[in-house]
Amino acid sequence: MRLVNVAAPIGMVMALGCSNTPTRDAKPLTPRPRRDGEVLDVSNMMATVRNATSARPNCPVNPHVEASLVVQGISGTIQYHWERSDSTSGPLRQLVVDSAAAAKMQHLALTPDDWTDTKSGVQLRLQETVHVTYPFDFRSPSININATCY
Repeated sequence: MRLVNVAAPIGMVMALGCSNTPTRDAKPLTPRPRRDGEVLDVSNMMATVRNATSARPNCPVNPHVEASLVVQGISGTIQYHWERSDSTSGPLRQLVVDSAAAAKMQHLALTPDDWTDTKSGVQLRLQETVHVTYPFDFRSPSININATCY
């Protein structure tokens, strides 16, 4: 049986004044303390298992987790990566927030975490967290995802 636990409402909004930039060569930046007036939170977390078209789907299936950031009072680079409860970390990614848009509350779509489950008959029970590493260190609440294929 396929179970997916969703801990937050579904939805994604990409704000104006923000861009996702390629991060293959992103260098980790040193976090600083949070400043007064800076808002950064994770919203709209959603977990699904793609290619799971029956109660006993054939392998592979593709767990998929997405979220957005809510930011205000922050401009410039925001760096983050996905962390799974199995100690897997995704690549370092970054968003760039235009300074002209920093005063407004924004919803910034994060690059989803996607992977392939090929372990036939093995129930995966994982938790995913967004770990913001810059401008300051912050971790979101976790979302649960369960996947099995046959």
